[in-house]
Amino acid sequence: MIPSLSRVHGGPSNAIWSIARSIAPLGASVTVVSTDNDGPDCRLSLESRESLSTSAQGVDVVFRGQTSEFYTASLPGLLWLVKNITHFDVIHVHALFSFMPVAAAWLARLRGVRYVIRPLGTLGAYGLSARRRWLKKVSLTLCERPLLRGAAAVHCTSDAEQVEVLAVCPTARTVVIPLAVPPFESASESAVRTLLGARYGGPVVLFLSRLDPKKNVEVLLEAFALLAPHHSDATLLIAGDGERDYVTSVKVRAETLGLAAQVIWAGRLDGVAKAAAFTAATVFALPSHSENFGIAAAEALAAGVPCVLSPGVAIAAKVASSGAGQVADMTPRATANALAVYLDSADTRSAASAAAKEVALTEYSTAAMGDRLMSLYRQVS
Repeated sequence: MIPSLSRVHGGPSNAIWSIARSIAPLGASVTVVSTDNDGPDCRLSLESRESLSTSAQGVDVVFRGQTSEFYTASLPGLLWLVKNITHFDVIHVHALFSFMPVAAAWLARLRGVRYVIRPLGTLGAYGLSARRRWLKKVSLTLCERPLLRGAAAVHCTSDAEQVEVLAVCPTARTVVIPLAVPPFESASESAVRTLLGARYGGPVVLFLSRLDPKKNVEVLLEAFALLAPHHSDATLLIAGDGERDYVTSVKVRAETLGLAAQVIWAGRLDGVAKAAAFTAATVFALPSHSENFGIAAAEALAAGVPCVLSPGVAIAAKVASSGAGQVADMTPRATANALAVYLDSADTRSAASAAAKEVALTEYSTAAMGDRLMSLYRQVS
């Protein structure tokens, strides 16, 4: 159960397919349930729902209409849950502070069905304070914390997220199972040329994520402005989209910093274009305030791209300890210095690239995640 499968939500909506496809070959019968949410005030078209169902590769997908913007509520979804929840051995809910996952967990608890919660970063300090702070505080007391205590397991995708969960609910039965990323397939030179246009040939700093204040792209722009005088051939490739007013504000910020000629605003990328972005990248940057995992960073590792991450990205410590990247404080100067390490030295970049591929293979493979999840489901069911 997840509030939305729309690609506009980035990592969480993409990761659900990796999770489902990792356990289906191991004998699990999997049904993914969601609403038709497609971002604020938008709904998935029939064509989009059919496309998402096709991408599920044989996993059953159920969509039910969203009936309210508030907490992505769905009355048809609730009715479906009431009718069907006892048909399952385990309910794995993804997200809290959202109607459908919370409803699924409560119904599972009432009907005696075992349930697992993946908080999706909602229990971190940033997630609890960024929006509806007081409402979340009340909801945490009345809804989420009792569900955490009653869950068969709380699925954390990193050690950092486990710490966040236990700070909120010390009695939660947590388990750490990292998410997986598929093996990387390089894009053709022509695809890279198409993506970069006239900027083709120079070093590329890649940001690939939703454009949202949480992602802190402003710091990256300011860091790149510090680098630009010494790296005039470098390009900052920003791949992602978000709410129109915010996107406009960061584009204006780039122009104010004098970066208009060196920044490519690629929008949200999928398929060949996304592969081209990772193929082109010299270094990947994510200065986010908070990431319970950081799926785009893990994808960069699989592509052999060194990463510069903020301490708020949960896998940052693993990346740094493996030699696959660096952790930089969320300041322009610290971020610029970390990026320069890979822009200035081919040898350092090559060593980090090899380490990135290794850590992706050992920690974030689909097979490893599938085995760990199936072990969890068998244990709790």
